[in-house]
Amino acid sequence: VAVVLSVALIAAVCVSVFFPKTTIASLLHLTSKDQIKQITISSLYIANVKLFSDDSETIYSKQLDITGTPLGKQYIDTIFSKPIIFQDSGTCPPLAVQGTDYKAVTVKLTIDGGDDAPIIQTDISLGCCAFPELCDVPEIYLSYDYTTDYLRKQFEENNERGIQEEIKQEQSYIFTIPGDELFSAAFINEQLGVGD
Repeated sequence: VAVVLSVALIAAVCVSVFFPKTTIASLLHLTSKDQIKQITISSLYIANVKLFSDDSETIYSKQLDITGTPLGKQYIDTIFSKPIIFQDSGTCPPLAVQGTDYKAVTVKLTIDGGDDAPIIQTDISLGCCAFPELCDVPEIYLSYDYTTDYLRKQFEENNERGIQEEIKQEQSYIFTIPGDELFSAAFINEQLGVGD
């Protein structure tokens, strides 16, 4: 029995080493929690969107800086520790459409990736599914652009390895975090005191 348990333990360690879990931090190429300089949650609701007019009715627009708070620490812990599951396509409409209601629930990060950071943006928005009735699970949207230096380095590395493949200048992801509510519209709206 001891031998079986030892083998199982070794196998588990090997899996974790060779197949590391994907987290929000790894998507953002972050290696230290100190690289997150600021974290803000926000929620916006505009009724009857009028794209070319100022007549749209803003029901609420609120944001809260949670940097350094216990809640902010929860988010940072989740960003670095909880594995994500990629989704093939999203069900929540992220864009404002004429004549419809528009909602946006966001977790915004200000990051410092260092001098060799591969991502151009230092302000990163994690868009949460603002219409929970349309989502079976709380989806999260993330997109960013790579720096010219990073793209050049990837191109050179691919050349050395004889790899011929297109190098994306930008990345977009849709994913969920099973068992976590921090990135759900209901939780964020509750913290902000808005919504239903």
